[in-house]
Amino acid sequence: MALFTTGSVLFALPLSWAGALYPWDSWRTLVPFMIGILVLVGFAVYEKWPAQPVYPHRIFGNVTAQATLIGAFLHGAILYAALVYLPLYFQAVLLQTPLLAAVSILPFCVFVVVLSGAAAFAVEATRRYRWEIWVGWVLLAVGIGLMAFWDHDTSTAESAGYQTLAGIGVGIVFTVPTIAMQASAPTVDDQGLAIGVLVSFRLFGGLVGLACAATAFSSTFESAIASVGSLPDSTAILQDSASAVGYIPYLRELVVPQDLMDGIINAYRDSLRSIWYTLAAFATVGGITSMLMKELSLESEETGRQNWEQPSE
Repeated sequence: MALFTTGSVLFALPLSWAGALYPWDSWRTLVPFMIGILVLVGFAVYEKWPAQPVYPHRIFGNVTAQATLIGAFLHGAILYAALVYLPLYFQAVLLQTPLLAAVSILPFCVFVVVLSGAAAFAVEATRRYRWEIWVGWVLLAVGIGLMAFWDHDTSTAESAGYQTLAGIGVGIVFTVPTIAMQASAPTVDDQGLAIGVLVSFRLFGGLVGLACAATAFSSTFESAIASVGSLPDSTAILQDSASAVGYIPYLRELVVPQDLMDGIINAYRDSLRSIWYTLAAFATVGGITSMLMKELSLESEETGRQNWEQPSE
């Protein structure tokens, strides 16, 4: 766990400050990033020897498990980044209050919850899971990708519709891959462990996704705000891209010429748009990876260590 924690921190932190605190080609970014990768690789190799490994190698022993875990990583990256930056979009571009922004993302949140349950029932009815996972990734990629077309004059129907597509995709991919992961477990006793590994990959993906989204936002905002021209003292802080997100609550109270206000809002729109492109690319990779899954079955006569069977008379 010490190896995993150290490697994760060293891997994720440079992703968050690259392009914001330090350039991508700075040693302050590259050195910890490369050390983090090496530590994580060392952790993965080391897990072969402990009697009670954190991530037993047998869990990764087939292509279905490998594809499912890659998908879980990408799903976490998309889910957590979307939940953070969707409300910020409505606050920064449409100048909504935090409460109204929370209401505006309800289509996404509601359909994530609803489809998380409905998708599992569909697997129970059809006894198949691959087609659902494929549909989920397609809807997720399309929904997130369409968000890049959002602008000041985007209608409520378009906003809710694109979020609905993405929410359905996220909800399906939230639940159904757990079935594939359980089915890929070497034994019934490993099924719980397999789900734990999947959840950890999803959370680690969330960490990396938030870092990548922050980098995409900061890198785009720096050039976008520079194109606006000279800024008055009241907005001079925006010249530092690291302060852009923290300044969003003050945009509604800003008193500047309309053309300058439009330029600032467009800088936020373009920066958030770069995040939607990034997340859509993640979803596309997840969909391609899911094509490698096999249709395995959970139906088995194996009872495992618990052996919940009535003894014979």
